[in-house]
Amino acid sequence: MAYFFYHKCKDSGEVKEFRNKDEVDEIRKALLISSGRTIIDRQLSSDTPDVLKHLINRDMSKGDDLVILDLNSLGGSAEMIQEKIILCARKSIRIHCYFPQKKLTSTADGYFLALILPMIHDKCRRANLAALKTRNITKPLGRREGSKHRDHIELAKRRGLTQSQTAKLLEISISTVKRNWNNGIIG
Repeated sequence: MAYFFYHKCKDSGEVKEFRNKDEVDEIRKALLISSGRTIIDRQLSSDTPDVLKHLINRDMSKGDDLVILDLNSLGGSAEMIQEKIILCARKSIRIHCYFPQKKLTSTADGYFLALILPMIHDKCRRANLAALKTRNITKPLGRREGSKHRDHIELAKRRGLTQSQTAKLLEISISTVKRNWNNGIIG
């Protein structure tokens, strides 16, 4: 289990301001987050590849923790935030959102979070139901191919014995003999 810190800058002013922010250093020291696991996304254009999605898919593993400063780090719209949270939920990645205001509901982020949480909960519930419905196939369905008596049954049939005589001779059930009687045996 490892902690990752991610923040997406909104504008060029925040990029300049973020370089000397003590708040980030405090969070990193408190959670023992190394500088290699601290990602500050300074790409302001929307046509660049998604750094957070790459971090979640490639660098983070099951049970890791993602620390963000605000919901804007997850995306610019409700759909983008929902997509990132569901992506983290599928990989069992916990998201820790640090709000310096302490009162979540008094900020715009708090209202936004209150609106989006029911949608996320519903989507995660549907994903869990779908996962429960799919069957995890570990071995093929049906009877295993072949029988340990197959060769003996084939030999008895070639000798001209009947099915009941073969069952008595090999001391097996008649159903086993019947099941293997016509499988690949000509005669």
